[in-house]
Amino acid sequence: MKPALAGFDRAVSAILGIALIAGGLLVIGWWAEIDPVRDLFGYADQEWYTAAPEQNWWPWALAAATLTGLALGGWLLLENVRPNRAGELELETGVEVGTATIETGPLAEATAAILSRSPEVEEATGIAIDDRGGRTVRITMTAKPDVPLEHLRRLAEEARADITRAIESDELTTQFFVRYLPVPEPE
Repeated sequence: MKPALAGFDRAVSAILGIALIAGGLLVIGWWAEIDPVRDLFGYADQEWYTAAPEQNWWPWALAAATLTGLALGGWLLLENVRPNRAGELELETGVEVGTATIETGPLAEATAAILSRSPEVEEATGIAIDDRGGRTVRITMTAKPDVPLEHLRRLAEEARADITRAIESDELTTQFFVRYLPVPEPE
């Protein structure tokens, strides 16, 4: 998740949370017959609230609020659900002519392919994402139920060392997830 999106998510959550807490406290204050809350509602023009749904602008205002809410909610949902691809990583070349880049997605896939060659690993998948401004290679290994976790840790550490050697940088974070297959039922 990119930092700007994370900040926007937090701002929207904070605004909605504060509005819901304030509304809830006002309802509780009205129910508990607290004088300042009753006075606050006393300033409201009751006739306006009863006449508003009968006005010509009311359906348009509801439609605009609904469409705005759906558009904002849909956009936030899409931005938060789809992983942010990490893209290219610029490598140090040591020379002043030209640049070298590496695609982080294929690097993650290649690492997963190498890990899946191990007899203890049934399957491995890899993706590269942008997680709050930091590039991360995320590898998921699916292993047989009898494989010790310590062995999988060694495999993950070797893969992480290979990635670090390949890019000659610590700019790319690595995450390893392990999923164990279910234990077979005894026959």
